[in-house]
Amino acid sequence: GGSLPQRGGGAGRASEASSRRQSMNPRSSSMGLRKSSAGLRSGTVNGRRSDPRPTTDRGFINASIRALINYLMDHEYGQALSPKILTRPTQRDFSNIVTFLFRQIDANLPRSGKFEDEVLTMYKALHYPFSISKTSLHAVGSPHTWPHLLASISWMIELLEYDEKGADAEDEGVRKA
Repeated sequence: GGSLPQRGGGAGRASEASSRRQSMNPRSSSMGLRKSSAGLRSGTVNGRRSDPRPTTDRGFINASIRALINYLMDHEYGQALSPKILTRPTQRDFSNIVTFLFRQIDANLPRSGKFEDEVLTMYKALHYPFSISKTSLHAVGSPHTWPHLLASISWMIELLEYDEKGADAEDEGVRKA
């Protein structure tokens, strides 16, 4: 018939592509972030570093949602929460979650204006290594912006958990002394 001829084993190319793809995804923590090389492996987009984590991968998204739910439940978050809500959150859901997380960092954090400006200022103060646009903060639940915002929340949770472990170790050292 009129079909195009296949050149050399198509299956070989597929396995070659998957092995090449696999080699670009080094073994990592459950959140998909290698702390030792997070900043080194990323490329740049418009002069800004791009996130090396597989932010749009369904597995990464699901793991991030589970980690977020676990963190919020462990820290007595008072709002409704489910994987379904966090698959396409509303602006209010996002605002409540991010405000709660920011208050874990600074319990006395004042509201100082527009929420979008506060989010950008806080992430900048925390030295979040990737860019977040104001536009994405206006379209939180959209399929194009939510994975990246969820990744930023995952980063913040890792930061908070790291801080808690440091505080626990410090408390342990004080008790032993």
